[in-house]
Amino acid sequence: MKRILPTFLLLTLFIFPAFTLANTDDSINTRKREEIEERREQKLILVEQKREEIKERLEEKKASVTARLTEAKQDRVQMYWQKLFRRMTAHTERLETLIVRIESRLTVIEENNEGVVTTQIHKDIETAKSLLSDTKTKLESTNELVSDVLESEDPKATFEVVRSYVDEIHEDLKEIHSLLVKIIGDIKGLRIVKTSEE
Repeated sequence: MKRILPTFLLLTLFIFPAFTLANTDDSINTRKREEIEERREQKLILVEQKREEIKERLEEKKASVTARLTEAKQDRVQMYWQKLFRRMTAHTERLETLIVRIESRLTVIEENNEGVVTTQIHKDIETAKSLLSDTKTKLESTNELVSDVLESEDPKATFEVVRSYVDEIHEDLKEIHSLLVKIIGDIKGLRIVKTSEE
C-alpha cells in the first residue's frame, strides 16, 4: 500500500491539474472564440457600411455623369434640330419664291398669248401653294414639339414622332419641288409653241 499511495498521489498531482487546466483552456478558448467572433462581426458590419457608402458615392457619380450626358445629348439634339429647321425653312422660302416667280411668268405669258390654256397650270400652282402652307404648319408644330421631346421622360419614343413629322415634311417638300418642276416644264412648252409659230 505504501507504493500505491505515492503513486496515487503522483497521479493525482499530475492528472487533476491537467483536467483543471483543460477545463480552463476550454473556457478560455470559448471566450477567445467569442471575442474573435464579435470582432469578425464588427469587421463585417464595418465592411458592409463601407460598401454601402461606396455604392452610394458611385450612384451619385453615375447620376451626375448621366445628367451631364443627358444635357449634352439634349444640346446636340437641339443644335441638330435648329440646323434642320433653318434648312427646311430656307427650302420653303425658296419654293415660295419660285411659286411667285412662276405666277409672274405665267401672267406675262397669258397677257402676250390670250389663246393659251393655262387652267391645269393654275390648278397645279394652287396645289403647290396649299401643300406648301401645310408643310409650313407642320414645320412650326414640329418645332414646338421638339422642345417637348427634350423635356419628356421618354425622349426616344417622342423623338420617333418628331422623326416621322420630319420625314413627312421632307416628302412634302420633294412633292412640291417635283410639282413645280412639272409646272416649269409646262410653261416652257407654252413658250416653245409661241416661238415655233413665229
